[in-house]
Amino acid sequence: MLSFALGPCLICLTFTFQNFAQAPEKKIAELPTPTGTYGVGRISLHWIDESRLENLSQDPKAHRELMVHVFYPTDHRIGRPLAPYFLNIELVRQYEEQHFGKDFMREEYGEAYDSIFGTRTHTVANAALSNQHRKYPVVVFQPGLGIKVFLYTAIIEDLASHGFVVVAVEPPYETSVVVFPNGRVIEEHDNWGNLYMKGSPSESARFHLGRIDVNSADNSFVLSQLEKLNSGRVPSSRPNFKGRLDVQHAGAFGHSQGGLAARRSCQQDIRWKGCIDLGGGLNEKETEEMDDNVIPTPFMLMTPTMKNPKLVNQDDALFRNAHSRSYKVSVDAPGFGHFIYTDFDLPGSKMESGRNGLSPSDRQRSKQIIRRYVLSFFACSILGHQWSLLENLSKEYPEVTLRKFGNSSSKE
Repeated sequence: MLSFALGPCLICLTFTFQNFAQAPEKKIAELPTPTGTYGVGRISLHWIDESRLENLSQDPKAHRELMVHVFYPTDHRIGRPLAPYFLNIELVRQYEEQHFGKDFMREEYGEAYDSIFGTRTHTVANAALSNQHRKYPVVVFQPGLGIKVFLYTAIIEDLASHGFVVVAVEPPYETSVVVFPNGRVIEEHDNWGNLYMKGSPSESARFHLGRIDVNSADNSFVLSQLEKLNSGRVPSSRPNFKGRLDVQHAGAFGHSQGGLAARRSCQQDIRWKGCIDLGGGLNEKETEEMDDNVIPTPFMLMTPTMKNPKLVNQDDALFRNAHSRSYKVSVDAPGFGHFIYTDFDLPGSKMESGRNGLSPSDRQRSKQIIRRYVLSFFACSILGHQWSLLENLSKEYPEVTLRKFGNSSSKE
């Protein structure tokens, strides 16, 4: 059984999303059952960082603001009804179809379109925090570029079921759309398509690295808010987090852009005890322009097994001057590609080699591997458990290859 804590913030508003018109009835899907002994609760908060201006906003006085969704351990399977999978989905659908085209959302999600309306979670909104432990450790999660954070609910629920408080961040201008409590919507910024994708290598690298720094600062801001939440300087109603968050044991992780932000977090903020990058990488120009490659805390990168030496070297460059407890977890499994971390197959994943024909059992197996290694890494790096799964090749997961990196003189 794990025991845990939490971190910092400024303006903190709990809210209930409006009930918009119901979507047509969809088939019911269910996420994998969490493997821990706790139930899972969830609340949503709107936080504004008054110390930072938002440089992508048209309003020069706008400050950086985030939607955060806090998943936390509850007494097992107590409480109903279950929280919706995708908050405010009808507002998102209406907005996207109005601004991006009638069939935009259906094309955005492909075969997963029906599922996002009817998926059954294992989460209860506003449930009481479990009293099994006095404090619970904290991890902060960010999604991949353009991907909505709820599409990673299975990984998040699983960690919460093992006693972690997981704060899922929706970073505006990186997410396709972010909906705020008053119904205001911020879209993914055009610079991702114009400057990042079409700019010169130097322009693209500077923009991308700059946004990684912004997202890393988002993680630090969230941790500071959690510290204030824990101390009572930011009030909370239900559940009451005051004194219940072990902010001294905190980690960051994410997928793709969110994974790069987590890696950067461990470089820039000494409060993090461990960081995980799920599939995020830098190109040669970005690696060249990165001004600091030291990772002073444990770090884990998970990727598909790569055969291209150039791509392998680019990934390995992430580990220059890494902590001695740093690992690259490569998975050689059918369909294990960049988008495997999301709950459902997105259209982009169909373009990945070997994705077509991926069976439900293959996908279930890959999701199990992801959850096991994420949980194992945080249990070790944050809570001090033994590193057994990360120290040796696993007979249970022969498709996984481990490489241990790091300078033996790095601070433990």
